[in-house]
Amino acid sequence: MSKKRKKTYRRTQRSRDAPERRSGAGLVDAGNAWEILCADGYKPLTACPEVQMCVGVYADLIASMTLHLMRNTDRGDVRVRNELSRKLDISPHGDMTRHAWMSLIVWTLMMHGNQVTVPRFAGGYLEDLTPVPPSQVSFVPDVGSYRIMVGGAVVTPEYAQKMGAFYAKDARASVEIAKKILG
Repeated sequence: MSKKRKKTYRRTQRSRDAPERRSGAGLVDAGNAWEILCADGYKPLTACPEVQMCVGVYADLIASMTLHLMRNTDRGDVRVRNELSRKLDISPHGDMTRHAWMSLIVWTLMMHGNQVTVPRFAGGYLEDLTPVPPSQVSFVPDVGSYRIMVGGAVVTPEYAQKMGAFYAKDARASVEIAKKILG
């Protein structure tokens, strides 16, 4: 090979590590290209069966764990062993097992991002902790804070007053209360 040809060859030869600049365009030529490239419609991630299955596994694992009620002290966290901790860890709701109750709470938190549980008292003692579906809960702003409105639950005016909540006999009355709160 001549010297001139070697110089030309060396100039055109690239190292293997050097990136190559290429450009190109392509065209999909298929009758169903639109269906392949674009989805039919929006579907939330929570509607995906795989996501629901994973959330169910996590909810089941967390529900099988023991719940510890803790108190902060100067010497560190100390486990509280009283009636409230027994209620939470053994039977938080009369119509559900503890596992089903905790699994429902975790599943709702992971799928909807929020979970509201309404306490029910009898004779001054905590009787049940009832999880409320997210579709029945509204958060209404109230001067630097917020109020929680639970729709669809059977609540008496006395119970609402005892909890420091507003009582509305129907949806129209709850809208009027929300308007008064918002000003």
